[in-house]
Amino acid sequence: MTLTIRKASKNDDAVIAAFGRKTFETAFGSENDPDDMQAYLEDAFSEAQIARELKTPGTTFLLAYNKSHLKKRVLVEVHGGPELQPAGIRQHSEELKQGANTEIGPKNYCEIASNETLVGYAKLQKSLPPACIRESNAMELGRLYVTAHHMGKGIGSQLIQACVDEASRQGYKTVWLGVWKRNFRAQALYERLGFVRVGTKTFVLGADVQQDLVYAKPL
Repeated sequence: MTLTIRKASKNDDAVIAAFGRKTFETAFGSENDPDDMQAYLEDAFSEAQIARELKTPGTTFLLAYNKSHLKKRVLVEVHGGPELQPAGIRQHSEELKQGANTEIGPKNYCEIASNETLVGYAKLQKSLPPACIRESNAMELGRLYVTAHHMGKGIGSQLIQACVDEASRQGYKTVWLGVWKRNFRAQALYERLGFVRVGTKTFVLGADVQQDLVYAKPL
């Protein structure tokens, strides 16, 4: 597997919204009330909300792509002119069969051949840390998700290291995060990578107030 990690641009809102919603629901949907889950997904992963987060100072999204030797046809919506770079293309979930003839809108869409697949993402943000975080100059690792199919392949570890490197580059002294107390797999991963449990905080999913464990790693 060849993994590429890049910073998201403001044009990645649709990609992040769809991917974030899918991976969150896959990870926790079966263990939570459907109404609470739906309420959270609609609030946290709307395109409008992700677009706001992408514009928020102190917030950075990192996207992890797997590059394959096989190319697929994808339908993309183009913003801007012919000089547009790949980072400025909004990729839709509809994938076209190789060689298919598709009628699409007047010059708003085009087909491209891509051998990259989004397999994970992370969100770093400057937020108010809980009291158990003693370092004031701290950055939160707010989200980190990998597709179920690609778990166990080191993608999460590489994304976490990329987040740590980015926080250090921005001058932060600590990275902290909250992880659901029932998410034992994630807890083991963070502990293996040097994060230490320092306390707890609340997390609200719809109407359900849950408890997260707080982990921190000095930089």
